[in-house]
Amino acid sequence: MDAMQKRSLPCEFRTEKQEDGKMHAEGVAILYEETTVLYEDANYRYEEVIAQGAASESLVEDDVRAVWNHNYDIVLGRQSAKTLSLEEKEDGVHVDIDFPDSQEGRDKFTSVERGDVSQMSFGFDILKETVTEDNSGEKRIVRSRVEKVKLYEVSPVTFPAYENTKLNARDRVNTLREKAAALTSTEDHESDVRSREIEIMKLRSESWKN
Repeated sequence: MDAMQKRSLPCEFRTEKQEDGKMHAEGVAILYEETTVLYEDANYRYEEVIAQGAASESLVEDDVRAVWNHNYDIVLGRQSAKTLSLEEKEDGVHVDIDFPDSQEGRDKFTSVERGDVSQMSFGFDILKETVTEDNSGEKRIVRSRVEKVKLYEVSPVTFPAYENTKLNARDRVNTLREKAAALTSTEDHESDVRSREIEIMKLRSESWKN
């Protein structure tokens, strides 16, 4: 299994200061059925799609947190405390963060409200995916369709890096390379088996004629 992944996307937060003093920010943390290019060079392109419903089970079973810039020392909300609301819609997972009434919480809310921070990210494990490859064009395209994830956290972030580190990104691409290689190996094996079966049938046919 891959290490915990992080993906980010631009987010148009909707902020609201309520009469009781509560500070809410709403946005979208996960977009379903959107293609993300993880890596591309002259010969290869690695693509990823989060399938619709991939987070359904995790939203029910796991206690997801909202943190700031993936810093677990700065917790903004939590599902079990009802200070983080996560709702799965057709296009993805929508979030509503009830910011803490503290100096740090107010400062972070102000950064979102002013538009200084306008990205959302989420941390997750990939539990199930299907990897395919397409060799019909000039580049070999490896596609991952992520069908099930375990969601740990959502996070307003300053920069929209699809991974938190280059090392993590490289590990993810290496995993897809291995799966694509295994896929190619299986296809080659099946092709060899079919070829041998055809040869055996030809030999049998020739023996019957004689």
